[in-house]
Parts: sequence; structure tokens; C-alpha cells
Amino acid sequence: MITMKKFATIIPVIAGLVMITLFSSFIIKGNGNVVSEKRNVSEFTAIDVSHGFDVIITQGDACTVEVEADENLQEVIVTKVKNGVLHVYAKENIRKAKKTAIYISFKELEMLEASGAVDLETAGVVTGRKLKVRCSGASDLELYVEYEDIRIDVSGASDLDIEGSTHFLNADVSGASDIDAFQLDAAKVIVDASGASNIKVHALKSIEAEASGASDIKYKGNPEILGISTSGAGDVRKL
Repeated sequence: MITMKKFATIIPVIAGLVMITLFSSFIIKGNGNVVSEKRNVSEFTAIDVSHGFDVIITQGDACTVEVEADENLQEVIVTKVKNGVLHVYAKENIRKAKKTAIYISFKELEMLEASGAVDLETAGVVTGRKLKVRCSGASDLELYVEYEDIRIDVSGASDLDIEGSTHFLNADVSGASDIDAFQLDAAKVIVDASGASNIKVHALKSIEAEASGASDIKYKGNPEILGISTSGAGDVRKL
């Protein structure tokens, strides 16, 4: 006979087993047979990628997407454009894939967002007027860009290496993340670092910097100091 005490103990165990079963049913493993598939997409000026893909982006004459992945994963990897944004994600949890690479080409890029352990890099220089970059969830980005205005938000243990040139850079880094912008020549710089994060910038004309919570801001160049603020163990220094 099951007592109320035993019943109360069994219920959480059963619930846990049910959750494991449900989660496992949404996991798909790659079959090891890598194939390439070109996707039909409409024009876009923004990219939003998630789910741990390896992504290479290129500026060109047309908007194109090619997916190189295990054959049975092709139907799981979604590439769709909505309101000018190319969304790339997986419908199910992918495990043990031999390859999950996404090759994206575009004419203009105004916004780039990567989350969930995405590795993304540019092939060649990307140019334009304004660019917003958001990076989170342990993602890793390497960008070579030339824009008039660049705004960056990096969080959640992510890393961003960016080089090129810009007239204005506004960067916000938090959550144990890192931004290396030493190779990005920026005329005017505004930077905010928090939560044990690190950022390096190259300021040519002016800089405003705020560091808090064991964060570290390093800058090079001889800019006019428009304002520097530190709190906690935050530090701002010139190299």
C-alpha cells in the first residue's frame, strides 16, 4: 500500500522522468552525411542567428543563404525572412552534428544579432552607414567593418573582435564578456562596461567611459576625455 509520504516522494521522480522523456524526444543527431543546400530567401538588411551555428557573412550583390549540414538536419534548420530580418535557428535541439555551417550574403547590413553559442565571422570587409550588433549567450563574433555609426551590445560571456573604422562607436559590454576593438579606428567613442567584463578601444578624437563591477576598459590613442567614471573595482586606463 502506498502511503501519502511515499506518494509525495514518487510524484517528483515521475515528473522528472516525464520531463527527460519529453526533452529527449526533441533532440536530433546528425547522420554524418554532410550536404549543401541553397535556400530561397527574400531581401533582408538584418540577421538574427541562434542555436550554435557556425556562420560566415559576406557583402555582395544579392541576398543568399546556403546551409551546409548533416543531411537529416537540413529540415530542422530554419532560414526565413520576416520584416527584413533573416532569422536562422533550429526547430529542435541538435546534438553530435558533423557540420552546421551557414553562409550568408547580403547587399546591405544594418543589424546583426547572435545568441546561443554562435560562432560568426565576416569574409572580407562589410561597409555601410549604421550598424547595430548584439551578441549574447556565449557567442563569438569576428567582424571587419567600415561604418559611420556602430552600436554594440555584448553580454552573457560572449566575445567580440572587431576591426576596421567608424566615425562613432557606442559599446556596452556586460556579464563577463569581452570586446576587442583595438583594431577599430573610431573617431568618437562611448563605452560602458559592467559585470566583470573587458573592452579595448582605439579612440581618435574623444572618449566617454564608465566601468563598474570589476570591469576593465583599456583605450589607446590621444582622445579628448569627455568623461570617465568608475565604481566598485572598475578601471579605465590608457595604454
